[in-house]
Amino acid sequence: MRSAFLFFALGWVTLAACSSDSDAPMGTGCSDSMDCPEISCVCVDGAKGNGAMCSMHVCSLPTSFCDQLYCHDHGGTQSATETPRETVVGTPECDAFCGRIAALQCPSGPLKCDEKFWCSVRTGECPAAARAHLQCEADKGTFKCEEQGWSSSSGCSTYTELCAHGDGGTSDAPTE
Repeated sequence: MRSAFLFFALGWVTLAACSSDSDAPMGTGCSDSMDCPEISCVCVDGAKGNGAMCSMHVCSLPTSFCDQLYCHDHGGTQSATETPRETVVGTPECDAFCGRIAALQCPSGPLKCDEKFWCSVRTGECPAAARAHLQCEADKGTFKCEEQGWSSSSGCSTYTELCAHGDGGTSDAPTE
């Protein structure tokens, strides 16, 4: 599946408030679910699910999240735990992507790549898919300065097919 991506790094104030070096604590401010810790749910009947939710600019509490999204039709929540959000920070692909941002000479001044945000493994994705996507963006993306940050567009895939092989995303990321 091909998709076009447009990335905006909003001004310093927005980045400081919404996308920091650590996930927002449960029940605190967020702009979208990527600002919140991931939650793993186990329902009374054994059903499982995971994700994160930002509702009305507040990260959901674990039990509320599980009750509302996964366990309401499965006998309730047996357990709801916060799980660390997986990233590919420190990989060559993340470094290449962030290097493209750092190389921009924007009139607003030097730009910093929020690695924890841009190099995170999204829900339904594995590390190999995240790495492949970042490498494709770094290789094929058109990066440019915007009034309050930067943007990038490409025709890169989501590469989720790399996750179907059960390798946990340990294979090398292709550059397409």
